[in-house]
Amino acid sequence: MEDLTLPSEIYFENCTYAVNRIAPYAFWFNNCLHSVVVSEGITAVGREAFRGCDSLETVVLSDGVKSLGLNCFMDSRKLATINLPSSITTIDNMSFVGCTSLKNVRFEASVDTLHFAVFQDCDSLRDIHLPEGIRIVEGQVFAYSGLRELILPEGVTTVHTDIVNHCEDLKHISFPSTVKSLELQHLDCDSLEYFDVKALTPPYLYLYFFCLNEDMKVRVPAESLDAYRNAEVWRSLHIEALPEEM
Repeated sequence: MEDLTLPSEIYFENCTYAVNRIAPYAFWFNNCLHSVVVSEGITAVGREAFRGCDSLETVVLSDGVKSLGLNCFMDSRKLATINLPSSITTIDNMSFVGCTSLKNVRFEASVDTLHFAVFQDCDSLRDIHLPEGIRIVEGQVFAYSGLRELILPEGVTTVHTDIVNHCEDLKHISFPSTVKSLELQHLDCDSLEYFDVKALTPPYLYLYFFCLNEDMKVRVPAESLDAYRNAEVWRSLHIEALPEEM
């Protein structure tokens, strides 16, 4: 079983049975799978369904899939490509944690929240385009990943702990004008050069520990320079104006 297409119905003993979900643990630690196509009609991938599938390289999720369960692709270390269609409304905690070869993510999912550690330890993930519609980014979503740049889309209001902690190649992070709370706690990214915040009003910022490039620039809207330079926590950072084109 190298290439698998999961059908939306199965014919058995003169009866047709609908298949609408992949059960939890269905293929976990299966080392024979190389590619998986999830057919239209299947709406859910259960928790740990493909966890630890060491030979799995490609997954195609057909439009109609609505949810990815806890740890569903965790530690599938050869998985390089995944498409997340707009029909997806839930991507549960740690869905892709430890997918160290993952580098191509087509992210069109219609999620309100990026849940805990979804892409943690994805060493090969260099960039990702996130669509508008995301409101909350939970902790450690991209921690220990290979990201070089992260631009959070308009609509994000809250960012939680350690989302980019230990991203050793990260040079630029940008928060949208809608952000109200940055509960970063730990920020250990000594390669970071630009930390951009587009909000006119300084959002709540919590930094318990940070290890940053001493030349890192925190860039904010020009009309808000004084507000940031006088705001609690922000005033301890080097604040300058965003370039006009941004």
